[in-house]
Amino acid sequence: MFSKVSRFWAIMFMLFAIGFAIFPAGTGEALTYLANFIGLSGVIFSGGVSLWWVLSLSMMITIYVLAWSIPHQGYPALMTCKLSSTVLFTALAVHDPAWLVCAAGDGFVALTLWLAKWRDEKQELAGE
Repeated sequence: MFSKVSRFWAIMFMLFAIGFAIFPAGTGEALTYLANFIGLSGVIFSGGVSLWWVLSLSMMITIYVLAWSIPHQGYPALMTCKLSSTVLFTALAVHDPAWLVCAAGDGFVALTLWLAKWRDEKQELAGE
């Protein structure tokens, strides 16, 4: 189960990375639109070609590789990435509630990965 969930998210990470690579500012605009649509005020900045854009893309590609090719070995790194971004997005939301969209997204990814890993471990212990 975990491998399937991890690979699903790998595909989503790569699609998001491609969108962010081609339309860096548009990504923030789309997330801002979603946040404002559900009643969260503020703006999600995603910028354009910069040091942070390159670092973000390299992180997204690394997450893809971990989630797709070595999901079980990459689990600690995937969870560290998703949990830390959830906390940091939540911290940004203190001043700009729109960031809760990003926090909820990454938190949901972390939750689904954890649940899938927990289910696999539970089945393994039961000898299934």
